[in-house]
Amino acid sequence: MSQQLLLVEYPCDEMGRMYEPETNLIQMASIDTDMVSFFDHDELFEESVLFEDQSFEDFTRIKRLKEDRIGLALERIAAKLMQVLDSERVENLKTLQTEAEVSTLMGELQAITGAYHLIKLKRDSFAASSSTVVMLG
Repeated sequence: MSQQLLLVEYPCDEMGRMYEPETNLIQMASIDTDMVSFFDHDELFEESVLFEDQSFEDFTRIKRLKEDRIGLALERIAAKLMQVLDSERVENLKTLQTEAEVSTLMGELQAITGAYHLIKLKRDSFAASSSTVVMLG
């Protein structure tokens, strides 16, 4: 089952409380359940509150990347990429190139590189913005 990793900017009040009537989706990457488990294993995400509007009464809980774990997330994703590239599956693709094998590997690589680029964009362009978050959707 696929999930989305989202880089989203929300408006927030002077106390840093984010609310949702306006949402600026900056980037999105599809990731599989293995990638979600990978993030959970390293405790890279935390639960946070997203209010429905400026009344700050109704809210939903979201799972967002911890700001202080962005560097670690990038390191772990890069290590996962190296692990896949060094795997026997990649070596076997040089000789056994069935469509199913290629498709499976391409999907895994896309999830890894998509997650990496999205988190890197947060670090490089939105590090100072506490209202721009990486979240699971």
